[in-house]
Amino acid sequence: MADRSAEKIGIVEEADVLARCNKTEIDEYDVAAAFLANVAARPDGAALLAPWTEEEERRVRRKIDFVVLTTLFFCTLMSGTDKVVLGTAATFGLQSDLGLKGQQYSWANSMLSLGMIAMMLPQCYFAQRFNLIGKLYAANVVGYGIVMFGMSGVKDYRGLWACRFFLGVLEGGAPSLGGLLISMWWRRGEQNLRAAVVYSTLSSVVNGLLSFAMQFYNPGPIGRWRLLFVVMACWSVLTGIVALVFLPNNPTSAWWMTDREKVIAVRRVAGNNTGVTSQRIKRAQIVEGLADPKTWVLFVCTCCLNIPNGGLVGFNSLIVKSLGFSIKETTLLAIPTGVISWLAALAIAFAAQRTRRPVACIIAGVLVCLAAVIMLHSVPRSNKSASLGALFLLFCYWGPNVAIGSYLIYANVAGASKKVTVFGIIQIAYCVGNLIGPQSFLAREEPTYRSAIITMLCGYCVAIVLLVTYAFLCARDNRRKDTLPQPEAAEADGAEDASSVAAEWRDLTDKQNPAFRYTW
Repeated sequence: MADRSAEKIGIVEEADVLARCNKTEIDEYDVAAAFLANVAARPDGAALLAPWTEEEERRVRRKIDFVVLTTLFFCTLMSGTDKVVLGTAATFGLQSDLGLKGQQYSWANSMLSLGMIAMMLPQCYFAQRFNLIGKLYAANVVGYGIVMFGMSGVKDYRGLWACRFFLGVLEGGAPSLGGLLISMWWRRGEQNLRAAVVYSTLSSVVNGLLSFAMQFYNPGPIGRWRLLFVVMACWSVLTGIVALVFLPNNPTSAWWMTDREKVIAVRRVAGNNTGVTSQRIKRAQIVEGLADPKTWVLFVCTCCLNIPNGGLVGFNSLIVKSLGFSIKETTLLAIPTGVISWLAALAIAFAAQRTRRPVACIIAGVLVCLAAVIMLHSVPRSNKSASLGALFLLFCYWGPNVAIGSYLIYANVAGASKKVTVFGIIQIAYCVGNLIGPQSFLAREEPTYRSAIITMLCGYCVAIVLLVTYAFLCARDNRRKDTLPQPEAAEADGAEDASSVAAEWRDLTDKQNPAFRYTW
């Protein structure tokens, strides 16, 4: 509490110093610095920058949760549903209607990842350079719907591949942009549970319910799987339009907040030491992100953990159907997978917050998935209940993915350009894993998919080793920072300048900021 009070006392002095900076100096800072400087220069600046109460902060946090968290949740829900709906369409006859043969269906799943890889970094660059993080994120959701309309009318594998590729192009920046939004709106301790909510897997629940409803439609001028795409398209467009209205690019541009609430929203996250955002692209930060060994440890780890995601999204329905379940039963059995994945994410987030040992909690989650893979491989397919149980348990894979994002990426990377670079690189790893996953499900091995089982087994083992390596690197870097002399808060004569205050708004990277400590 004392630290929070001290933080609030210096707000006016900090903003006053920033107000005296020239434009060149302000350009080096975060957008929050320019906002606070403008507020300080106003006649009512002192009142707007006055220390806030706990009740004021709670009210601002509730408003942020209601608007930003809700919007992000539904946008991500549409993103996930648009991706997984292809698996359900396959059970409704998509493969036979389009004449898909061999690995053509597998490549339809992989095309999404290829599109994401192609446009991920360009989207992130564009969003930072023009300060359009929120609006670009929302515009992509509208684009999902437009592409889904196109998918409802495809005639062969070429059209399906093209639509899936363009869906990936639009999905490319979504996880990275979502991560940037989460890191700028909530404190470090608040991010993990919010990330678990935003990146829920309830898309499987929505997909299952919609698919079950489609069972009661008697195919007429349009097939069931085509109608499913049309329904999803309408929902995506509507969700995207609402997001364009309510989702701002950063806290300083939220039209639904007062200036006082914006000040609180910006200043309450100062302790993250990760900043809000900056439009200036800094080459040194990009190089630092590329040269940081922790980036590449997480790259390979994320790739390994997302191999199941890429495969199970497209093949879960086919595996369940191969166990002898009817189409209606198969669509309903897709619902528990989403619930299990989301509960796993919430459980790891809660455990990590309580123990303050996120890497250990993530490893525990990976061990559960490893056990599920071994079960799925060992249990004969004639044992329907045990096979289905192992498959359901395997869907816990989403928990470690969300925890890596909220604890090891969002909280451990600072500097606007470095965040965009690292988030983009990790998202490429996500895509590579999703690209490998479907290709490991070989049509000739149906229904056991032995190659896919071996690939997932190896991936989980490698991920555990890499998570231990990441923890070691974070602990080592924290020890090095502890031995460095801490900068003085002010000049010897008592005068303050822009370099002695507002370190959190100087757009420093995690390595450059001596006060930054890594979470592991």
